[in-house]
Amino acid sequence: MLMTDEAELLKLYGEWKRLAQGEAASIASSDWAAVAKSQEEKKALAGEIAKLEGQQSTLEPILRELIAAEQENARALIAKRDLLNEEQFRLHQATRNLRQMQQAYGGGNLPGWHSYS
Repeated sequence: MLMTDEAELLKLYGEWKRLAQGEAASIASSDWAAVAKSQEEKKALAGEIAKLEGQQSTLEPILRELIAAEQENARALIAKRDLLNEEQFRLHQATRNLRQMQQAYGGGNLPGWHSYS
């Protein structure tokens, strides 16, 4: 591998790291559009990296760091999804409970009963 290729790879890996860090922040703030944008940019970057990769011996520590960042982002996405699923379940339960109260107390014709949805 030519030194210029290695320098270019280092630059691309740095960009990947920046994108992964931005993606982590977007996951934490539930900015799903930014998460999708980061993933699209990393996909395009992967094509550029694949063209330049050959020997990886000197770049292996950087690759391990990038892989670890990607794994952490994947775990964060799973955790965020689980939290959102739990919240959705709780909201569904609250809606069900309100409907049961409405039926039990016969307040179906009162305007306030319909404002929660």
